[in-house]
Amino acid sequence: MAIVISDAGPLIALARIDHLSILRKLFSQIQIPVAVYNECLAKEGIDSQRIKRAIDAGWIQIITVVIKQSFPVSLGKGEIEAIQLALEDKQSLLIMDDRLARRQAMALELNYIGIVRVLYLAEQKLLINNAEMLIQQMADTGYRVSIQLFNALKSEDL
Repeated sequence: MAIVISDAGPLIALARIDHLSILRKLFSQIQIPVAVYNECLAKEGIDSQRIKRAIDAGWIQIITVVIKQSFPVSLGKGEIEAIQLALEDKQSLLIMDDRLARRQAMALELNYIGIVRVLYLAEQKLLINNAEMLIQQMADTGYRVSIQLFNALKSEDL
């Protein structure tokens, strides 16, 4: 299976609604760069505790990344390190939602998906019952996520 790398946003959003385990069920193991780790644990809270437990359990691995090229200044350190890590294995899958970071990933021809597609896949594989409800829960916690995108994915399946 390809290496799966996550940015901080999707991890925090899933941890806030207590569904971080979806990533483990879908991908077995997730890699995060040190900057993403720092972002995830920057604020004390239940979400950071859940992410820390996943790291301690070993299914989220922290990877030290050396930046080997320049990136747009609009990207955060976590996004830059996640993209750089993905560049080290072009077969990897990058999970990120930030629009500018996704544009950079596309320009570099990296494989990436957002949290909505992750939830869609989890529902398709019967790992969760109601992706729409989880998307709404994430939106209710302040995470910028689109139910319209989920509905578009569902309509593609028909």
